[in-house]
Amino acid sequence: PHTKYPPVRHPADHHFEWSRGRVLQFYQIIFISEGAGVFESEHTREPRVVESGTVLILFPGVWHRYAPDSSVGWAEHWIECQGPTFDEAVRSGIVQPTQPILHTGLEPDLLRCFERCHGLAARGALANQHLLSTMGVHLLSVIGYLQSGPRFDRRIDELIERAHALIALRCQERLSLPAIA
Repeated sequence: PHTKYPPVRHPADHHFEWSRGRVLQFYQIIFISEGAGVFESEHTREPRVVESGTVLILFPGVWHRYAPDSSVGWAEHWIECQGPTFDEAVRSGIVQPTQPILHTGLEPDLLRCFERCHGLAARGALANQHLLSTMGVHLLSVIGYLQSGPRFDRRIDELIERAHALIALRCQERLSLPAIA
């Protein structure tokens, strides 16, 4: 609370002023784990309230700005990513520039993943670039799963689990796919 944002340690090439906002060249996944603030992009057209348990997705070439509420502050976790996996996630609709704010709640998988990112970055972001890259893809998959919500029928998951159990129980037998189905 009551601190200058962005902080001085913010990367110089990512610095911005609220009045101007900014445009980045890469994707960013930002998770707000505590506090509250505001977010705006060329797609939201007006500032939106951001609370704890919110993921912000920043897209290359899209103007945006965000900041914590100065009276409460916030804790943010972020990773910057690029590549064909992220481009495909946009093409397939997993993430969309028109929906940069995702309300996931304080999802343990997101927190654990960002904790792992923090640990890898602290031990040397450049030396751990390959691991951090996979963490970015993992975060994208967790977000996709959380956003899928009711689109996927949970009964299908239960049937697949039952098939796995059946295969495990009868692994010594000669099984056929039609019989398992």
